[in-house]
Amino acid sequence: MLRILKGNPDVVISTNPIMWSLAYWIKAIFHKKYKVISWYHYSLEAKSLPKILLKSADTYLAISSGISHQIQKYGVHAEKVKTIFNPIFKNKIVVSRTEVGETPELIYVGRIMLDGQKNMRQIIDALANVKGKWHLSIYGDGDIEAVSNYIDSKGISDNISFMGFKKNMWSTLDKMDCLLLSSKYEGLPMVLNEAISVGIPVISTNCETGPEDIVNSENGILVKTNSTLDYQQAIQKSCGSKGGLSG
Repeated sequence: MLRILKGNPDVVISTNPIMWSLAYWIKAIFHKKYKVISWYHYSLEAKSLPKILLKSADTYLAISSGISHQIQKYGVHAEKVKTIFNPIFKNKIVVSRTEVGETPELIYVGRIMLDGQKNMRQIIDALANVKGKWHLSIYGDGDIEAVSNYIDSKGISDNISFMGFKKNMWSTLDKMDCLLLSSKYEGLPMVLNEAISVGIPVISTNCETGPEDIVNSENGILVKTNSTLDYQQAIQKSCGSKGGLSG
């Protein structure tokens, strides 16, 4: 805040509600002329804000159309809200699919959480009911013990490998048929963009903000949040032509 008072900025951008609100109030108190831009990265349904904080900005950047709509629902005029998606670099890597007759390869990338935001329970429950052969590689850190124990309770531990956290993991993949995401909420899930950028189709829950901006009929399948049956059927549909799955 001292830099704002001592300096003479034209624009102040912040992703932190308290910081952009302080900048907004300082502007009013000290008669500054800069613009305050809010850049909130979360779903307002999942991580709500007091209206006094949300409305303490001149302009609002949203990383997904869902967040843009939420901000407007809070009473911010549409002309003040601009949707700017997070960027994704072009990728020369193309990950191949498995061949007919090979075991379909699935992947999860992200924080390992049985419940909460990432809701991996839905993936595990769906996979436990999938007919035929399949293999899931899980990349990331988190509550591995809870997820592993739940996988064991479903009797599918032989089908799943925990790979840990790896940098530049997309370049290490050989064959992969689908990325799975089962979040209850997101801002703009970059893992979907990253998977699609290397040619991997995706299956994602259609949580309120993010996935709908990314997933379409050409690159994946959206399923209802918390619908195990929909998720199971999407996996069956996506990988069934490989010969490893049936149904």
